[in-house]
Amino acid sequence: MKKNSRRNGRYIIITAIMSILFLSVILGGKLFANVNAKDDFVKSYAQIMVEDGDSLWSIANRYTPEGYDVKDYMDELKQLNHIENDVILAGYTLTVVLYN
Repeated sequence: MKKNSRRNGRYIIITAIMSILFLSVILGGKLFANVNAKDDFVKSYAQIMVEDGDSLWSIANRYTPEGYDVKDYMDELKQLNHIENDVILAGYTLTVVLYN
């Protein structure tokens, strides 16, 4: 009886460890891919004119490359253009980052 309970205990521990390792590999790969998505591109810059109806979010959404988080791109735009909040007005000239 004791041998079966030991085997069951080992089986549970081994299964738990394998499950944790499997999830770590799966989630780690996705996190790694998202973090490095912008590193696969060549970075350049362009000047655009903010038009009526544009927002920082809509511009970021327009220029964010696939696999790169829009919020991160928005933060990059704010830093690059010395913008402290999310407010931009029509007529502003904005420098955007282009990832090619």
